[in-house]
Amino acid sequence: MRKNPTQYLSMSLLLACLSIAGLNTASAQQTPDDIETLVPSRVPTKAPAEKTEAEMREQYEQSMTYMLRRAKLMRTLAAQHILYLGENAEEPELHLVEEASQVVAFDLVCSDDTFDPAALDQMATESNYRIAVQAAKSPIAGTLTEIGRGQSIQERMNLLGDISTTVFMFQVGRRRGLFDSLMTDFGKTKFCDGLRPNMRERYVALTSEQR
Repeated sequence: MRKNPTQYLSMSLLLACLSIAGLNTASAQQTPDDIETLVPSRVPTKAPAEKTEAEMREQYEQSMTYMLRRAKLMRTLAAQHILYLGENAEEPELHLVEEASQVVAFDLVCSDDTFDPAALDQMATESNYRIAVQAAKSPIAGTLTEIGRGQSIQERMNLLGDISTTVFMFQVGRRRGLFDSLMTDFGKTKFCDGLRPNMRERYVALTSEQR
């Protein structure tokens, strides 16, 4: 009986989180201050009470600073992971991610009514899993280890989810940019009709993997 790929990938992701938490490496490339900002629930808050306008402004500024520093660190981690995935793009699991990014990008540009939205969503979800599982072998593992020392398993899972989603959407956006440039050259109708058979083949192959 064939195993459900989602169940397999979910377990792989959990193992990846646990292995990252237990890594002993000095390869982290972030500063301690940056790492601290990625640990959730660290935004200063006050007990429920009436706040002065100055206090509300200060809390807002602290929250915005936290958000912007976390976003900066997230971009850095995602960029490092993207480079690692590109260097290992020939691996079977990562090849499936590339295929999925093309199908999703094509549907965004050309909107194929034979593509089931639920299947596309599942395709993206499994791509996120595959990207996240690779984190244990990626250069970002050291930084994740440092961050993970102050996080629960759920928080580590959330962080990996954020990174993998950022990476996958970058890949979709990159592919869509290429499609947009080709549509400029050939016209939308000609481009979509010409590429549609190939994308449907990829879609069928990927959705058969989900069964």
